[in-house]
Amino acid sequence: MVWPFDKSYYWNLESAVTAAGSADAKIKFQRVYHIDGDYFALTYVRPGTTTQKGPAQPNDIAILNAVTKTFQWVKGLPDFNANPTFGLAIAEDGKLFIPVTETGKNPAIYIIDAASGTASKGLEVEASEITAIGKLSK
Repeated sequence: MVWPFDKSYYWNLESAVTAAGSADAKIKFQRVYHIDGDYFALTYVRPGTTTQKGPAQPNDIAILNAVTKTFQWVKGLPDFNANPTFGLAIAEDGKLFIPVTETGKNPAIYIIDAASGTASKGLEVEASEITAIGKLSK
Protein backbone atom coordinates (compact mmCIF):
# COMPACT_ATOMS: atom_id res chain seq x y z
CA MET A 1 0.00 0.00 0.00
CA VAL A 2 1.28 3.45 -0.85
CA TRP A 3 0.44 6.16 1.64
CA PRO A 4 -0.21 9.61 0.18
CA PHE A 5 2.15 12.31 1.40
CA ASP A 6 0.42 15.15 3.23
CA LYS A 7 2.11 18.30 1.97
CA SER A 8 0.45 20.36 4.71
CA TYR A 9 2.00 18.27 7.53
CA TYR A 10 4.62 20.17 9.52
CA TRP A 11 6.05 19.59 12.98
CA ASN A 12 9.01 21.47 14.38
CA LEU A 13 10.79 18.65 16.16
CA GLU A 14 13.44 20.96 17.62
CA SER A 15 10.67 22.87 19.41
CA ALA A 16 9.30 19.56 20.74
CA VAL A 17 12.75 18.68 22.13
CA THR A 18 12.96 22.08 23.83
CA ALA A 19 9.43 21.72 25.23
CA ALA A 20 10.42 18.34 26.69
CA GLY A 21 13.06 20.09 28.79
CA SER A 22 16.17 19.95 26.60
CA ALA A 23 16.99 23.45 25.50
CA ASP A 24 20.71 22.71 25.01
CA ALA A 25 21.68 23.63 21.44
CA LYS A 26 24.35 20.92 21.46
CA ILE A 27 21.81 18.09 21.49
CA LYS A 28 22.07 16.06 18.26
CA PHE A 29 19.64 13.65 16.64
CA GLN A 30 21.34 10.43 15.49
CA ARG A 31 18.97 7.61 14.46
CA VAL A 32 15.29 6.74 14.14
CA TYR A 33 13.51 3.39 14.57
CA HIS A 34 9.92 2.74 13.57
CA ILE A 35 8.31 0.90 16.48
CA ASP A 36 4.68 0.41 15.50
CA GLY A 37 1.93 2.41 13.82
CA ASP A 38 2.55 6.10 14.50
CA TYR A 39 5.31 5.54 17.09
CA PHE A 40 9.01 6.11 16.48
CA ALA A 41 12.09 6.01 18.72
CA LEU A 42 14.77 8.63 18.16
CA THR A 43 18.27 8.35 19.58
CA TYR A 44 20.06 11.53 20.60
CA VAL A 45 23.48 12.64 21.74
CA ARG A 46 22.84 14.83 24.80
CA PRO A 47 25.68 16.70 26.49
CA GLY A 48 26.08 15.15 29.90
CA THR A 49 28.14 15.71 33.00
CA THR A 50 30.61 13.04 31.82
CA THR A 51 32.48 13.70 28.59
CA GLN A 52 32.28 10.94 26.01
CA LYS A 53 35.49 9.37 24.74
CA GLY A 54 35.90 9.23 20.97
CA PRO A 55 33.13 10.16 18.53
CA ALA A 56 29.87 11.22 20.15
CA GLN A 57 27.44 8.31 20.53
CA PRO A 58 23.72 8.46 21.30
CA ASN A 59 23.09 8.41 25.04
CA ASP A 60 19.34 9.04 25.28
CA ILE A 61 16.15 7.96 23.51
CA ALA A 62 12.86 9.73 22.91
CA ILE A 63 9.51 8.38 21.73
CA LEU A 64 7.40 10.37 19.34
CA ASN A 65 3.99 9.89 17.86
CA ALA A 66 3.97 11.43 14.38
CA VAL A 67 0.19 11.81 14.24
CA THR A 68 -0.50 13.33 17.67
CA LYS A 69 2.86 15.17 17.58
CA THR A 70 3.84 14.07 21.08
CA PHE A 71 7.49 13.79 22.13
CA GLN A 72 8.82 12.40 25.40
CA TRP A 73 12.14 11.19 26.75
CA VAL A 74 12.06 7.51 27.64
CA LYS A 75 11.87 6.89 31.38
CA GLY A 76 13.68 3.90 32.90
CA LEU A 77 16.87 3.96 30.82
CA PRO A 78 20.27 4.57 32.42
CA ASP A 79 20.91 8.29 33.00
CA PHE A 80 22.25 10.00 29.87
CA ASN A 81 24.83 11.84 32.02
CA ALA A 82 26.65 8.51 32.49
CA ASN A 83 26.80 8.06 28.68
CA PRO A 84 25.24 4.63 28.16
CA THR A 85 25.69 3.34 24.62
CA PHE A 86 23.02 1.73 22.46
CA GLY A 87 23.34 -1.10 20.00
CA LEU A 88 21.13 -1.66 16.97
CA ALA A 89 17.56 -2.42 18.03
CA ILE A 90 14.55 -4.34 16.76
CA ALA A 91 10.88 -3.50 17.15
CA GLU A 92 7.99 -5.89 17.65
CA ASP A 93 4.45 -5.63 19.01
CA GLY A 94 4.72 -1.95 20.00
CA LYS A 95 8.01 -2.42 21.83
CA LEU A 96 11.62 -1.58 20.99
CA PHE A 97 14.26 -4.06 22.16
CA ILE A 98 17.58 -2.25 22.41
CA PRO A 99 20.99 -3.29 23.74
CA VAL A 100 22.36 -0.89 26.35
CA THR A 101 25.93 -0.86 27.63
CA GLU A 102 26.92 1.07 30.75
CA THR A 103 30.46 1.68 31.97
CA GLY A 104 31.50 -0.89 34.55
CA LYS A 105 28.32 -2.99 34.23
CA ASN A 106 27.17 -5.95 32.18
CA PRO A 107 25.20 -4.91 29.10
CA ALA A 108 21.48 -5.62 28.96
CA ILE A 109 18.54 -5.59 26.58
CA TYR A 110 16.03 -2.91 27.52
CA ILE A 111 12.41 -3.13 26.43
CA ILE A 112 10.83 0.21 25.60
CA ASP A 113 7.03 0.40 25.46
CA ALA A 114 6.11 2.94 22.78
CA ALA A 115 2.69 3.85 24.17
CA SER A 116 3.91 4.63 27.70
CA GLY A 117 7.43 5.85 26.86
CA THR A 118 8.93 3.68 29.58
CA ALA A 119 11.80 1.19 29.51
CA SER A 120 12.41 -1.87 31.62
CA LYS A 121 15.63 -3.81 31.95
CA GLY A 122 15.38 -7.23 30.41
CA LEU A 123 18.07 -9.83 29.78
CA GLU A 124 21.51 -9.00 31.21
CA VAL A 125 24.49 -10.59 29.44
CA GLU A 126 27.94 -11.36 30.85
CA ALA A 127 29.94 -9.50 28.21
CA SER A 128 31.63 -6.17 27.67
CA GLU A 129 29.14 -4.91 25.06
CA ILE A 130 26.12 -5.84 22.94
CA THR A 131 26.29 -4.15 19.55
CA ALA A 132 23.04 -5.38 18.02
CA ILE A 133 20.03 -7.58 18.53
CA GLY A 134 18.13 -9.59 15.93
CA LYS A 135 15.35 -12.10 15.59
CA LEU A 136 15.53 -15.40 13.78
CA SER A 137 12.46 -16.61 11.97
CA LYS A 138 11.53 -19.68 9.96
